Amino acid sequence: MSIEIELIAEDWMMTAALIGLTRLYKNHPYPPVVTQRGLTLTEDHLRSFSQSYVEWLISEFSIVERDVKRMGWAKTQVEQVMSMQPDEPEQVVARTEKVQAAVKSIRTIVVEQLKKVEKYFADMDEYKQLNQLAARLDDLSKDKQAWEKASEVKTAIEDYRRIMSVPVINEKLTLNYAKAVILNVFFGQTSILQPTFNARSTIQHIQQLDKDFSMPALYDLQLYGELCKPAEQADIVDLLRTYSEVYKPFKDWLRKVKKMNSKQEIHTYFQQEVLPCFLIPGMPASQSYEELTFSPLALSKKNAVNFNWNFDKDTPTPISALARLLLFAVPAGLTVYNRRIGTEDFNETKRFFGVILTQSYFGVNVKLNNHYRALRNGGTTFDEAITNILDESHDKAKNLGHSYLFVELHSEYQMKKTLLDYYHMPPYLVTFLSQYGKHIHYIQHNYSKEAFVRALLKGIDPKQVVYELLRLAIQPKMKNPDASEQVRQAESSRLAYSAFVATRNRRRLLDAKQKIADPSKGAKSMAHTDAKIYIVYRQGIELRNRMLDIRPREQTEGKTYRAGGQKKLESIAYRLLNAAKAGDKSAFMDTVFRVYMSANTTGARQSNEKPKYLEVSNIFLEGLQENGIDFDTIATAFIAGLLGNNEKSNPSSRDDNVATNNEDTNETSEEAR
Repeated sequence: MSIEIELIAEDWMMTAALIGLTRLYKNHPYPPVVTQRGLTLTEDHLRSFSQSYVEWLISEFSIVERDVKRMGWAKTQVEQVMSMQPDEPEQVVARTEKVQAAVKSIRTIVVEQLKKVEKYFADMDEYKQLNQLAARLDDLSKDKQAWEKASEVKTAIEDYRRIMSVPVINEKLTLNYAKAVILNVFFGQTSILQPTFNARSTIQHIQQLDKDFSMPALYDLQLYGELCKPAEQADIVDLLRTYSEVYKPFKDWLRKVKKMNSKQEIHTYFQQEVLPCFLIPGMPASQSYEELTFSPLALSKKNAVNFNWNFDKDTPTPISALARLLLFAVPAGLTVYNRRIGTEDFNETKRFFGVILTQSYFGVNVKLNNHYRALRNGGTTFDEAITNILDESHDKAKNLGHSYLFVELHSEYQMKKTLLDYYHMPPYLVTFLSQYGKHIHYIQHNYSKEAFVRALLKGIDPKQVVYELLRLAIQPKMKNPDASEQVRQAESSRLAYSAFVATRNRRRLLDAKQKIADPSKGAKSMAHTDAKIYIVYRQGIELRNRMLDIRPREQTEGKTYRAGGQKKLESIAYRLLNAAKAGDKSAFMDTVFRVYMSANTTGARQSNEKPKYLEVSNIFLEGLQENGIDFDTIATAFIAGLLGNNEKSNPSSRDDNVATNNEDTNETSEEAR
């Protein structure tokens, strides 16, 4: 009878490991049984672990599929050229440049892999074919009539797929890529991750994993099975003797227990004297948790002096071989994606690994992470993936009462460096994102949008993200330094509207938090606040329009000079932004009153008709009081309006501005007047 053990997903590492096992054994004739708390693993699963693991690596990280996906941009460029009308001679140069750029990008990938194929398979016919393909692409990239041969690019991509899909080539390059990029960051150069294995076959990889992981875990599981029996029925000594020559822990234990007089004494020894595995209750520890086991969260034995269990320096943190195998499956349970970290000005892109945990059953966690992985692999951003997961919940009303935990890590084995982030999503945040998560997508600045969501998950007030958006709106960074003034102002308006969206959603979050303390504040109260924020935003727009009307752009040498109302607005916006960030309410309101007085008096002098008198809304007073809308919300909404145009230039505003078309808007307008 096969021995089985139920493994419990008690923390994020074990959860990721067990999720990984469900993926590794997806095509197994008898996959592990998923239970409420984890899954049940048997001896048969351990015997097939190595083969399942290697096959999963090859399938998941296929170098052919990865490269063809990278060629997707080039394919799109070529399709655009092929769709152009042939009777447009003025487009010949543009067509040629597009095709040549596409060909060069494909050739770069081909040459990159050609060097690797030459290293391992120089005597194969596929190497010659790949060499010929690279030469064809080189000729096409220099052809001045390349646009006429655009269809050859798609043919080249298919030829590349055919050549590289030969199993021996694809498996070799895929395994080397997966080991270097995915596994090495977690385990250094242990087992198959040693550089010498780069030249070895797939079978040799499986055999080595059997030796290092599968068989030791199987021996430990069999010992666990004997220890679960009554003492008189257990054959512990026979089991230790059977594997003592191939498994050192059994040899060491055999040396001690063979001197004992009874089975009960042996049973008691393992129950009371042998250190237990700290990851799997009830299983004796046969080794130690250290860097070669799981690099991101472990120390070497030499440096683990504060972790010694019973002052045993050889086993500072005891684990079983089965636990080590589970840790080796952790990467399979994580979602891999690139993430930009740093600031807008100084940043870098790093590869991160993530997992989502809930308070629900383990099976729910498996489905949730599979969905999250599919979204991120499809190019969905972090914030979009979160809201999509909540929207796609099969029992949304029930899940709104749950909390979520996101774990992200980046590890660099050589640098001994690990970045580990925990993002907690309590029920109120789940409710907020379910209701307003899609509105956050209207923040039309990807870096700020992700920073906004991460601030929410960390429990940090995202007002600094809003202030940064306003700063960018005042002086937007243009990819083209020669962009026209009209283009620059359009970008400024887009960023300003994004700041308004961020301001309103920040306030919605604060209201969601307050609702926890005071349930009487419901949806109507939140809509009422939305309307007030919109009025402040509109006041900024009206003041902007008035200032641009009364300060017409001056003409200098036939060119439009930007020293008119726009430059004045930027100066005022800087002054208001600095006061708001410093929390100086007096300076902020003083500037607001002065600008309004100037706009009204100057407008009256320069206009033939008496202009509408602009009044400062009473809503501004709420920012000076303890009760009501906070100062940061009022300040950022007003500055966003001052920098942006009317919402008609922002189509998304019609979708997001849900609070401005209900009865609360009219009520709040009366209050403002």
